[in-house]
Amino acid sequence: MKRRDFLKQGGVAALGAPVAASLLTASSGCGTRGKDLVVSFTGPFCFWWNTVMRSITVMVPEVGLACTDAPHQPWFGTSQNEKRVDVPINTDLSLDLPGYKSPKSPKEYNQLAPFGYEQTSDKKGPALFNLTVPMPNKFIGIRPTSTRMKYVNKGSDDYRTKYITYASGLTFVYNKIDVKAVRIKQGSMDFFTPCFENDELLCSAGLGIHMTPLHTLDPGHEHANVVWRQMLAMYPWMQEITGIEFCPTFDPSSCKASCSSTEPDKRTDHPRIMAGAGNNCEVPNMCFPPFP
Repeated sequence: MKRRDFLKQGGVAALGAPVAASLLTASSGCGTRGKDLVVSFTGPFCFWWNTVMRSITVMVPEVGLACTDAPHQPWFGTSQNEKRVDVPINTDLSLDLPGYKSPKSPKEYNQLAPFGYEQTSDKKGPALFNLTVPMPNKFIGIRPTSTRMKYVNKGSDDYRTKYITYASGLTFVYNKIDVKAVRIKQGSMDFFTPCFENDELLCSAGLGIHMTPLHTLDPGHEHANVVWRQMLAMYPWMQEITGIEFCPTFDPSSCKASCSSTEPDKRTDHPRIMAGAGNNCEVPNMCFPPFP
């Protein structure tokens, strides 16, 4: 079908493109005072809360292209454009949302949470890079995975003795954003200018922060264990955790997936996705909120 015929069937062929887009947007009920920005984190990320600054620093472990055991390609992208993140170790980047007023903490959460740990004053890092983002209005855990922590010493804590379902990714929602002004910056310079024209007919615009694995098959969770160790390496006070185990009975096709096993994963005939970003062996995201 020719493009003009397709548009004609949609009833907008006789209108100029800006007029058509504005008409459709107006009919969608999105409003005109900015739209929501949905920022999704796909990959192994650690989230350090800065309550005074009303921001969160997203720390990325050293599993970039130089990590031979578990290399990842970091990149930022929208439905319209994208950019690789090839920067020196410990580079500081920031998400700039002009006009947005950060809350002290997100107003809404869902029940799926990342693995949480306490903050300390010990030195952190190094990280592959750090991305500081404003505190979002909504904090949403996505892509469940079921794991148990390995510890130096035995204990009765649930995360030592049971498989717990954690979020292996997060989505932040920022309300009423001027998406044309959104930038990812390196210092005062623009590092990436996201384009959102392909989201014009939606009530939200999407920005993805990705760490894409280059080794996509991981049936023995070896890749995931390397990633987890690199995440732990950024936080010296977490060295009591020595590794991670994945639930052998976790079924990500279930809407209420949970673990029914207490034994380590020794299966070879998994019913789960074993490649790419499937949540069979994605490590949980880490979160460091200001615990009282």
